[in-house]
Amino acid sequence: MARHPKKLTKSKKKQTPKKTAPAPAPTNPAPIAAHSIWISDSDLDANPATAQENPVVKEKVEPIYGLRLGFGITPEQSLGDSGGLDTGVAATCQAIGADGFDYTAYPIGGIHRVNYTFPVQPTDDNDIAVPPIALPDLQMHRAFWGLYIIGMTSPFIDTDSENLLCATASQHALRYELRHASFLGLKMVLIPVKRIKCENLMEIVKHFVTVEPMDLTICLLYPLTVLNFLDEPDTSFTDIYSLWVSFRRSLPFYMAKRLSVGLYIQDTYIDDEFKIDASLLRWRGETVDAFLFGSKTVYFRPNPLQPGTEINPCYFEQHLNLIATLATAPEAQNFIYAPEHRIISNDRKKVHNMIMYALTTKIHSNILKYGNHHPSYEALQLPMETVKNDLTATVYDSMEVDKQKYDLYGEALFRVYPRIQRRSGNHIYILGAGRGGLIKASLAALRRLKVNSKSFTIYAVEKNPGAVLSLHYLKQSRGANWKNVTIIPGDMRVVLKDPSLPNADIIMSELIGSFGDNELCPELWETTLPILAPHTISIPVQVQSWIAPVSCPRANEQIMHAYDPMRATLHLMNPVTEKEVYTTQETWSDQIFVASLRRCYEVCKPSHLFTFKFPVLGELPSPHSISAHKVFLIPVPVEITGFVGYFSLTLCLDKEGKDDIVISNTPQFGCDDKNFACKSWFPTYIPLRDRGVFVKGGTPLGIAFERVSTEDGVWYEWHCSYTDKYTNSFQKTKFQNESGASHYMPLSP
Repeated sequence: MARHPKKLTKSKKKQTPKKTAPAPAPTNPAPIAAHSIWISDSDLDANPATAQENPVVKEKVEPIYGLRLGFGITPEQSLGDSGGLDTGVAATCQAIGADGFDYTAYPIGGIHRVNYTFPVQPTDDNDIAVPPIALPDLQMHRAFWGLYIIGMTSPFIDTDSENLLCATASQHALRYELRHASFLGLKMVLIPVKRIKCENLMEIVKHFVTVEPMDLTICLLYPLTVLNFLDEPDTSFTDIYSLWVSFRRSLPFYMAKRLSVGLYIQDTYIDDEFKIDASLLRWRGETVDAFLFGSKTVYFRPNPLQPGTEINPCYFEQHLNLIATLATAPEAQNFIYAPEHRIISNDRKKVHNMIMYALTTKIHSNILKYGNHHPSYEALQLPMETVKNDLTATVYDSMEVDKQKYDLYGEALFRVYPRIQRRSGNHIYILGAGRGGLIKASLAALRRLKVNSKSFTIYAVEKNPGAVLSLHYLKQSRGANWKNVTIIPGDMRVVLKDPSLPNADIIMSELIGSFGDNELCPELWETTLPILAPHTISIPVQVQSWIAPVSCPRANEQIMHAYDPMRATLHLMNPVTEKEVYTTQETWSDQIFVASLRRCYEVCKPSHLFTFKFPVLGELPSPHSISAHKVFLIPVPVEITGFVGYFSLTLCLDKEGKDDIVISNTPQFGCDDKNFACKSWFPTYIPLRDRGVFVKGGTPLGIAFERVSTEDGVWYEWHCSYTDKYTNSFQKTKFQNESGASHYMPLSP
């Protein structure tokens, strides 16, 4: 709305808000918490989208693209009515938008319906007189309803009230409002969950998300403390997270586009599950689409440092820290300030600027802590499988952006090259040279060492015809700088058998998969035996695979709805007919994916799974078929949807034989001059079937994982064991991808 403050109505006549006297400051302002934060007038004047510094936090704060703040409308905030109809939507939106807010959360039934309350003890239907919905659609252009309005259900609705008449009337009212929201073209409706036992509400929601032809998202708002529910918890109650997950898992199918969850901050006090990291971080795996907060989070008081001045806003730090921690996709989430009393325009501007600055600062801090990536990377992708597929120029672009990765490869060469005894005739092989990233890094390292250009030769082996063409272009255009580079086109498994090739002094390669070995590096490395010498140094020395349990319902939702079950992914060459045979996978849930998941909770730290070492002449190679069993202690009840896989790559060893330079696609190894969490390899996602398992807190989760390698190809098999939260019984999942029925990596050239 801030972008189109004058284009909301269809009428050419300019609408002006009614003049009302500013509401007085609250007579009993909220108590000042020990962790409340002061923001002075000078901090609030600047637009947070352009502000670079703040006196409170002395650091540069970049704006977060797409971060949008909404304003919740109450009867005190609305402007305009006509003949009992709520016709003040456009004027209200213009006023709110002029103060910087991007959208409004507006009552679906209209302002008059918001004020209705049920009689204390109705005895028949005549005692209940719910006002009709009075929010006409023609007062505003159709597109603006979906762009600038989020629907809120009427406060009187209590579908599971202890009074049967009130419950029945509420159910009818909720259905009526949801259908009217769909009629208006709203994209989201917020429904507060008022009771722990809410079977009637859940039946209505289940019907609307599975049956009704609506193009909107129903967002269930859960409180942050059980004290805000209208009923008392029984012995079966665990926590609020389990309430939401149990309902989501009860649906015949789940799509985040139709149903999501939000958090409603109604009180200063919050339960321990939202204070302790082990419990709070579970929500990072959920589609938390909305945060609704009001006067308990942002409130006003006179500034004691400036007596006599107008009131200034403060915020309760614990609340905003919680919101920022769960802001896993801030450009797609809704942050809504809904005060319980009227706020004049000047104060609204101050609140907007303060909240935007605080959220931006805290979200940036959490991005550094938990990691965050571009939203397009959240989609599950199939592994590249470079043994059988050639990469595109676009993929090479994304890999080559990872400059620090190549710098560390160059640093590794810089450290190991002096260990070569000969002063001339040194041979460096680069296997899978691509478009020359490792060649450039190697030449830069050799220049640092001031190596005579006549003393070495770089052999660049590459099978991709397009990349080979790029290498020839670079060799031609770089002239003397690349005169020591010899380009060998072809598959390394074939060309390295050429007896005319000299033995390697150093071998470099980045043929590593997101899970370490899933691009078949152990099998490819073994084909270097014809060029190995006793003194050959390899960069890297070894690769390790790591695994951790995660909660990521969105990933399994993608598998269930986004992948065509008839799509063929397996193809092999028939040796008799010399024709390719295409087969479909048994189930997509047994496929390995790569993705940079944001709405994902890594329940435990990654645990080491496999190690594969580069072959050394005279030593037994690492076995290619290998199995492992890992056990993770699950601290709190949580839904495990699968496992995330990482790799760590030891580029070189120091003189004492210890790891010297390590790169990885997990931040577990830190980030310094010797360790680097690179971005050109997305983590691997290894799903469990269907919706995963709901594990009881304080119990172990085991995974048995096996890598099977044959002459024709490689595949993984896995299954897990756990204690079920609902039945408290020990369970085992079925073996997934048995005999490579769904995910199979062929070795045929």
